[in-house]
Amino acid sequence: MCADHLVRPRRMWSGVGIALVGAALLAVFTATWQPIVGIVGAVLLVAGGLTAVLGGALFDTHDGSRPLSAEVDDLRAANSHSGTRAGDMITDPRIRAHAALASRRSSAVRRTSQRRARPALQPLGAWLLLGGALALILAQGSYAHTQVGQHDATRSLLLAVIVGLAGLRIMLARRPGRFPSGVALVAGLLLIAFAVFTDHDRQALVDLELVVGSCIILAALLSLDRPREYQGAVPPPGPVADAVTVGREPGEAQRPGRRRLRTAYVLGLLVVASARSLRRRRSRRRNGGTLEGPAVLRYRVPVGQDPAAVISTLRQAGYDVAREQAPTRIQEIVVTDPTGAGLDRSAVRATIARAPIDLGGAPAPAHRVVFTDEPEPAPPSV
Repeated sequence: MCADHLVRPRRMWSGVGIALVGAALLAVFTATWQPIVGIVGAVLLVAGGLTAVLGGALFDTHDGSRPLSAEVDDLRAANSHSGTRAGDMITDPRIRAHAALASRRSSAVRRTSQRRARPALQPLGAWLLLGGALALILAQGSYAHTQVGQHDATRSLLLAVIVGLAGLRIMLARRPGRFPSGVALVAGLLLIAFAVFTDHDRQALVDLELVVGSCIILAALLSLDRPREYQGAVPPPGPVADAVTVGREPGEAQRPGRRRLRTAYVLGLLVVASARSLRRRRSRRRNGGTLEGPAVLRYRVPVGQDPAAVISTLRQAGYDVAREQAPTRIQEIVVTDPTGAGLDRSAVRATIARAPIDLGGAPAPAHRVVFTDEPEPAPPSV
């Protein structure tokens, strides 16, 4: 501080008020062009400015924490105080302590930057999310062309789009936050729930959705392991924050990531095991303790018999029938039960056996009805 630069509040604020009046008169002069008003305004502006400068306006500086009431009290009591001139140093103890703490933190950051940090698991989680989405998209061709199969395909495709967008957000955004990871986690749980509680044409698709859903959950948990530079906001300066930030050992930063990876792996295994067990119990409960019949049966119509005749016979018996659209499977049909209770192989076999050879009603020659999931009959021995 400098004692020869006094700040006199009454003189300083009086000069400021007079200067403001002079500035207002000059504004009126620019609007009316009255010479007397302009002269008076200029005189008051110069006189007020000189008075404010002589009162110490150029040296009245504070650190920003001075309340307005203290300024009013000084003005009322005409309390003069020493001002600050250019080059003066502030020796407040709080400022010194803050500067020392900032210096210690800077030194700690420099030392920490020289250590080799553990790579974050976020990129691995993002790639796994994209891989899960791609697996669901590639599996679209495996769903049957039935009402049940197309519903399952639509659900899995929608979840694949959501998971893919979440993975791209985590991979490309600078600060993705935790929302994309949460969305991917919910999508993985929904995929497992759909695999357990909804009907499917093939058991292989159920296994695929369970595995992909578990991988998506694991990837979502791994994507929460952000790089160190934006894991969170920098704590405010203070003794506790400094001790927590600076006093960490290199090995302590690696343990949480390893524990998170092991926890995610065990959680994925438990989810898959519990989902398969729940689906088996649900199947046994629905069918009185026995495994349910197949939801879909595929039959390849023999060459020489019109598939339309077989389809017509099955539909008259109350079954849902669809024809494969693939060029190599023009003779293959898909039989489903509209009630969703499962199919009786013997009943479907008997219905197909009495189908005519064409729509004209000509009887078909006797032949053995074999579905695609059954072994082919052995040729007769000579």
